[in-house]
Amino acid sequence: MGNELTDVERIVRLETKLDTELAAIKEALYDLKKMMLVRDDIHVTKDLLQSELKLRDEKIEGLHRGLNEIRDNSKSNKQLAPAWGQVILAVVAVGVAVLALWK
Repeated sequence: MGNELTDVERIVRLETKLDTELAAIKEALYDLKKMMLVRDDIHVTKDLLQSELKLRDEKIEGLHRGLNEIRDNSKSNKQLAPAWGQVILAVVAVGVAVLALWK
């Protein structure tokens, strides 16, 4: 009968140890879940990063296109300056001719 008590005591000790270990495992899992949630808040997923970079690249490309259009417009305006000068000279010449005919 003494042997049975030691078996029962041993089983109780093992159950207690198992409960302690199980509680430690549950606490570790809880801490791990908390760490994963914090990591998810801090870290950016690859898909999100790629979409953000794609939007940034599209904006940069649009800015480059706009800058090139402005440069092209500036060049075309510079090319039109001599033509406008000729138009102004022609209007002045017509004005002088009209004044000369009137006198």
